[in-house]
Amino acid sequence: MSEDLDSPWKEALEVFFQPFLQLLFPDIEALIDWRQPVAFLDKELQKIAGAAEGGRRYVDKLARVRLLDGAEHWLLIHTEVQGEPQRDFAERMYRYYSRIRERYQLPVISLAVLTDTQPGFRPEGFSSHIAGSGVTFRFRSCKLLDFQADMDELLHSDNPFALLVAAQLSAKLIRDGRQRADNLIGFYRMVIRKRLDRRLIGRLVLRS
Repeated sequence: MSEDLDSPWKEALEVFFQPFLQLLFPDIEALIDWRQPVAFLDKELQKIAGAAEGGRRYVDKLARVRLLDGAEHWLLIHTEVQGEPQRDFAERMYRYYSRIRERYQLPVISLAVLTDTQPGFRPEGFSSHIAGSGVTFRFRSCKLLDFQADMDELLHSDNPFALLVAAQLSAKLIRDGRQRADNLIGFYRMVIRKRLDRRLIGRLVLRS
């Protein structure tokens, strides 16, 4: 995925970061003090991650937030949007976690949003052990395919990110050209009704 293709998702995660967490990871959204500004650290993440391999199909996002419990510390949330199954995805999530933790010396939550259409691709962690030494790493993941049965609820939700999830599912799962076109028109009508960014939604739908 070239930069011009993954940039709509990156932009959407910034514009709708709280609705994104509220819909997909509500327990994490409830921990954050949203009165404090969210800092997005994409340039720092790229330095930490190094050069990405060619033909990648994921989006990286690194956000720094303050917790609601009153503690004077920050929490880094690393989010990946993964568009297709990848054998070493879990290991890459671990590498990113380790580098972010080492760089900032702060707690890190790693989140994966899986937008592919293969039900069996559900990575949740990475483990490597030998001779009594090793590491076990776990991360949170959300499979958008699991929302397929809730399309009507997504479309009528007050959460703007729900519409993005519905659009993504429609683009991924519906092959009939006429039905896809009808859905696209329907999404635009809802965008207008909900006063969302038509340009951003359009880029997401067309490039899903």
